[in-house]
Amino acid sequence: MVASDERLRQWNQTEQFLLKAKTLLPSAAQVASTEDLALVDKFLQNNELGLAADWLGSIVREFDVTSVESMKFIALAEASMGRLQKQAALDALLSKLMGSAYETVLRSAA
Repeated sequence: MVASDERLRQWNQTEQFLLKAKTLLPSAAQVASTEDLALVDKFLQNNELGLAADWLGSIVREFDVTSVESMKFIALAEASMGRLQKQAALDALLSKLMGSAYETVLRSAA
């Protein structure tokens, strides 16, 4: 089965969101979670975008990372994949961390 151009664009967009989230993790979390980040890379290489997002989220929780920018990109990835409950949970956490209401807005690439 061949993926449509739209599906390929969506996968690429989601992958870019996750890669950006990964690079925005604080260096302490990156060093402490080298093996976890290697798994994220493996998931991305195999187009397992949901697993990559879950794993990045677990790194954020495990290391109590409050990297707002990283979390915003994970939320964008969740929205891009249609995982709206996970996106909403991240939006709630971001709202709490930022002290004001936050809602992820996924803009379509035109």
